[in-house]
Amino acid sequence: MPFGFIQGTGGFSASNTSQAFTFGGAVTAGSCLALAMRSNSQSITGVTDNVNGAVAWTQVRQTAWNALGNQLSVYIFPNTASGTPTVTATFAAASSVDFAIAEYGGVATSSPVDVSAIQYNDTAGTAVSLPSITTTNANDVLIGVYVLQNGVTWTDNVAGSTPNTWTNRIGADGNIIWWNDVIVSSTGTYFENATLSASETYASCQFALKQFVAADVLMPQAWM
Repeated sequence: MPFGFIQGTGGFSASNTSQAFTFGGAVTAGSCLALAMRSNSQSITGVTDNVNGAVAWTQVRQTAWNALGNQLSVYIFPNTASGTPTVTATFAAASSVDFAIAEYGGVATSSPVDVSAIQYNDTAGTAVSLPSITTTNANDVLIGVYVLQNGVTWTDNVAGSTPNTWTNRIGADGNIIWWNDVIVSSTGTYFENATLSASETYASCQFALKQFVAADVLMPQAWM
């Protein structure tokens, strides 16, 4: 399975205690699924999907930001079964949600997150960034997610970005949620700088998913 982004989608969902997000097409068994949400201050009580049964998704990072109490939450589900998942997030009380969901192939099926970080800035401005991470695994796909209060036009790979080859995969609800990625082949310290067409407060998360290697699978024993 090729390593990296396969598919993704995003959008806005009106206030409810249960929010459902459906992939645009079938996912491949063994892929890693990822979800990012901008929600209000209501706590998330669970994330599951209809392909993998009642098994809970794993939270990578979460932070609140700005005076409105908005939250950025990031979840993954590695080693998915095949099918077309509808991902359901439940909340303690009704919340509207901006969301992005994506499928990544060739990712380690066990403990896939190499490293992650999250940050926010409550002072509105046009310069935004992903939090810096230092990887420990050579072959990673770096995923960066930004969330804003309002829609804007983005300029990626601003001077200083390391590397400067980030690719936008999802821009949803007027680009309030913005999803980028890049594949790297050596350990290092990585982040992205970007600019906005209007001043905004924001939160951002970066996480690295490790490439699958044969050692990730426990092979059956052959008995003589």
